[in-house]
Amino acid sequence: MSKVQSKQSFKWMLLVAAGMVLPMLVVLGFWQLERAEQKQQLIESWSEPQQYSTLPSDLEVLAERYLPVQLTGSFDLKHYFLLDNRQREGIAGYEVIAVLRTDGHQNLLVNLGWIRGGDQRSVLPIIQLPAGEIQISGGVRLISPAFTLKDSTLLLTWPVVIQALEPEKMSALLQISLLPYELKVSQAVLPELDLNWPLKVMMPEKHLAYAAQWFLMAVVLCGLIIWASRRVAKEAAYE
Repeated sequence: MSKVQSKQSFKWMLLVAAGMVLPMLVVLGFWQLERAEQKQQLIESWSEPQQYSTLPSDLEVLAERYLPVQLTGSFDLKHYFLLDNRQREGIAGYEVIAVLRTDGHQNLLVNLGWIRGGDQRSVLPIIQLPAGEIQISGGVRLISPAFTLKDSTLLLTWPVVIQALEPEKMSALLQISLLPYELKVSQAVLPELDLNWPLKVMMPEKHLAYAAQWFLMAVVLCGLIIWASRRVAKEAAYE
């Protein structure tokens, strides 16, 4: 193969490689647009006027959004969890996780809000849960799989401090069946708890910016492919 032929073959290989990358960039752009729409639905779900009185049986419904609910039930007064490493404005604290027995005889984890931690880690905040039947409102969502650096073991000392919501382990500790949902209350059950929930999702605008970047890269690559293909055709014409 001559030097000219070798050079031309290399350019054709670059064109083929670029042609394979271009569809991937376009797909990534549309994927970010889809994620932006999902996040917008997630944000809007917090302010939906309609509230459901029952929990859906379809887990996929709660996979990407909070479903506004208003449930009636009673709390387990003896057992609750403290979700560790939760901060508000740089202040360390816990989110209080209680167990609600609904009137539909289902056990649901309810995030009642944030409380400041003590000066010493060994001193845990004590919460007095309301007795009797109670009506609570909030947003319920499917609990995502927990990521922990090591396998956590829950100690049988109440309140139990946890690093993440792990329904299976919490269920075994309580010796009851727990739904794989978390309900974050939108109306205060205990006045001492902070309900200023930090939104821990990427905002739709961020996804749109990423989509624009992917599409821009696709346009630039498309221009390079057109330019390179014309150069290859021009050089082949002069051979």
